[in-house]
Amino acid sequence: MAIGILNPSDYGVSRELGFLSDTPPIQRLAIPRYDPWEKTVSRLPTLIEQRRLRDEVHRIPILSTTPLRTWAERTRAYVCLVFLTNGYVWGGDEPATVLPPCLSIPLLEICSHLDVPPIATYAGVCLWNYSLRSPMGYVNQLENLRSNTSFTGIIDEEWFYMVSVAIEAQGGPSITDSLDAIQAAYNNDHEKVVECLNSIAENLLHMSVLLGRMNERCSPRPFYTQLRPFLAGTNRMKEFGLPEGLTYDCGHGKRLYRSYKGGSNAQSTLIQFLDTVLGVEHHSDDPKGSAEFTNEMRNYMPGEHRRFLEGVSKIANIKAFVHDNRAHTELQAAYNRCIQGMCRIRDTHFQIVARFILLQSKKGSGHNHRLLNSPQDDPVPRGTGGTDLVRFLQKTREETAKCRVQKPTTVVDNP
Repeated sequence: MAIGILNPSDYGVSRELGFLSDTPPIQRLAIPRYDPWEKTVSRLPTLIEQRRLRDEVHRIPILSTTPLRTWAERTRAYVCLVFLTNGYVWGGDEPATVLPPCLSIPLLEICSHLDVPPIATYAGVCLWNYSLRSPMGYVNQLENLRSNTSFTGIIDEEWFYMVSVAIEAQGGPSITDSLDAIQAAYNNDHEKVVECLNSIAENLLHMSVLLGRMNERCSPRPFYTQLRPFLAGTNRMKEFGLPEGLTYDCGHGKRLYRSYKGGSNAQSTLIQFLDTVLGVEHHSDDPKGSAEFTNEMRNYMPGEHRRFLEGVSKIANIKAFVHDNRAHTELQAAYNRCIQGMCRIRDTHFQIVARFILLQSKKGSGHNHRLLNSPQDDPVPRGTGGTDLVRFLQKTREETAKCRVQKPTTVVDNP
């Protein structure tokens, strides 16, 4: 059975870099009419610090996005607009409840093209927000990466984003390996499946090493008090003055009321892709459990990537193939190495969350955004996506570990 009809390039997925584009995102819109966006977003850290961003935004004219024809132009426009949006909402002493037309109108237009929500997402702050220090270097080399746009201007923010970019690049080849493994399983080609799984396991090891480097240039306190507030969403914020989420003022009396989760690494298509390929299933015993949250996060992925993930879920067969061939020692070992690699990534992630969020939440924010982070207001530390962090991370790790395949038990009849 051939499954070659699922071509990654049809979904904006690179065989080399996965969910990153083959060429780095553009750093600036070249069309002069968009200078008001670019000039304002380039000064974002200063404007936020001086509490002048909202005044500057109000001076921006309403710009049509029609001249933006290419994917690169549209993704850059999205980056500019969501940084301005989240900065506008959370960059004052109190959250802004209404987004002005100069941001709402072009942002909603761009989002309709890209099939993403009008809020800062993982794609906006990571996938479409990096450049190479040296064009001769690699995208999975952290030291060769820099962010194009920032809320704070501090190295901690850049490093936080770029760790994710490097991981995405490192994991890119695993997409081809995964599709090859699925095809090989359909063909009952044990050796090819083993080869592909071993390659994926090796990549997972490198991905966990990259994630473990978060501490090198991103410190918990600046992350928690300076960056994290700007990654917040507008969902479940009634007590903070956003009972209907954020109001998008589209002019001429037209207003849209929308609420969205904040940016989260759970919006990474790569991690959900690997879960899907390996048959890692997330279950929930309540409406806010891991499965519901994981599925909801797909709505925050670029539309093409989301559809690719949906397509892969229909053909994924690796777990069943391994279970049906449990006596094949090399196959079992290769699959279990992949599961161990996913567990290692989730263990490392939990350690980072413990230092960067759980411990920091006990200290309070020391920031005007204490409303979002104060343990007195919410005794359960939550991610920017709104999850109960400890419960969610522990459960997803447990669900991953349960996928390890055991050798079949040999039953010996008594003589």
